[in-house]
Amino acid sequence: MSRGLIMARSLSAVLLLCVLAMPVQAQLVLNGSASYQRLSQDIYIGGLYLSQASDDVVFVRSAATAKRMRLVVAAKRWSPRRWQQMWQNNISINNENVSQSAQVARGIQQLTELLREDLLQGDELTIDYQPAVGTRIYLNQQLAIRSSGTELFNFLVNTWIGPLPPSRDFRDRMLGKVKDDLSQRQRQMLAEHKIPSARLGLYKGWVEQELQQQQAAQAAEEAARRKAEQAKREEAERRARILAERKAKEEAERQARLEAERLAQQEAERQRAAEAARLAALEAERAKQQAVDPAEQQRYLAAVLQWRMQNALNAEVAYPAWARQFEQEGLVEVSLTLRRNGDIIEVMAAENGAHKLLISEVQRALQVVASKVEVPEALDGDSWTLPLRYRFLLDDATPLPNPEPKAPEGANMESAGGNDSVSLDAYRQQLISRVRDNIRYPKAAQILKKTGRVSYQLVIAADGQLISSTALQSAAHRELNQAVTSAIDAALPLAPLPAGSDQLVVQIEHEFRL
Repeated sequence: MSRGLIMARSLSAVLLLCVLAMPVQAQLVLNGSASYQRLSQDIYIGGLYLSQASDDVVFVRSAATAKRMRLVVAAKRWSPRRWQQMWQNNISINNENVSQSAQVARGIQQLTELLREDLLQGDELTIDYQPAVGTRIYLNQQLAIRSSGTELFNFLVNTWIGPLPPSRDFRDRMLGKVKDDLSQRQRQMLAEHKIPSARLGLYKGWVEQELQQQQAAQAAEEAARRKAEQAKREEAERRARILAERKAKEEAERQARLEAERLAQQEAERQRAAEAARLAALEAERAKQQAVDPAEQQRYLAAVLQWRMQNALNAEVAYPAWARQFEQEGLVEVSLTLRRNGDIIEVMAAENGAHKLLISEVQRALQVVASKVEVPEALDGDSWTLPLRYRFLLDDATPLPNPEPKAPEGANMESAGGNDSVSLDAYRQQLISRVRDNIRYPKAAQILKKTGRVSYQLVIAADGQLISSTALQSAAHRELNQAVTSAIDAALPLAPLPAGSDQLVVQIEHEFRL
């Protein structure tokens, strides 16, 4: 089934729901009313309805309480941009934690993005909660949003009676604490208000328009499909025409294959000879190493393992978004006990005052890199305890110095950096660390609880030039993808690759999580 057809059916279902007018609800009383203003201009008149009058916030938020928020537009026009700004701002400042419920988060997003055009004076939004039904949101008496439970309603009613309402007077009026002529006029206005007949089908019209657009897109998609099928048939015919020419070339291709096989056999023989030479050199090197003090050799190999693990840790650690937001810094010191197969036996953090968020990031990074770090083959034992550390500074992403261990004098041993491929790995890890240190979690995305994983593949030339940057996985939110591409740009220019390397492919992955 095509994507266009699926979307068209989804909009049809929405259209079926939106034509349903508000059902008859339980009898509610107007608990309080107030005018929401911006720059001394009335935007809407709001009314809070309850099963019984109460100024108790706990009662208002109770799941057992039937309740309703009613907003009657008083301004001549209320634009979608102003609507979205008002709801996003008031929801975020009056609710301590973003909901963990995907249904509620979706309901908030649907509400903030509800308008397709300006609301006009007399339009009406109703947010209704019934214990046995859940939360329902109507625009001009047409159902637009549904959510089970009372959590969505409470997120929205907190914009009126939460810690930072439009004003203290606004909150007191909604809770029925103010009885004056203004409140009496507002009550009368709410009681007598009727939605203009020309606006009753507003939301349905939006949905119908979107359905028509989807149907047009579906028709275009079908036309494109038919065109592609026609092109496929023409391609099949073209292939049939050149089949005769291919047969004439088969003999030449067979001869080319035979020549390629001969050359491949020669290459295999050359590789076998090179491997025999390598093994002979290895045996000679082992003979030389036997002359080195075994204890000194073991100390050096243990230092090599610690050096490699510290480099891998420096490359993997990413500054936790919440720690950065709360300006948490510090030095994390840990003791890692590691098996030869890369399994972690224990990670002990020193009690030096480092914050738990920073310690948790170091522990997470060790879980990722422990199995990837190469343990020197000649290092005795099955497990080792390594002291490691990482310094978190908001304004300085440079890792602490980690000098490469020096081999015992006169010994011809495995170096800390290893062969060219290991040096290339060190270059790769440094680049990954450099990009990750530049990634910043957009604050607006954090407030709206936008998360996702972003992955890019970079191709680096021998002189350090960025040949290409290709998105392997994009997040659903554009600002998260932009944060990663900006971090890649900030990491440029790059140093040349290690000697003997013509090209390097690096994969940058980052997960935005709260």
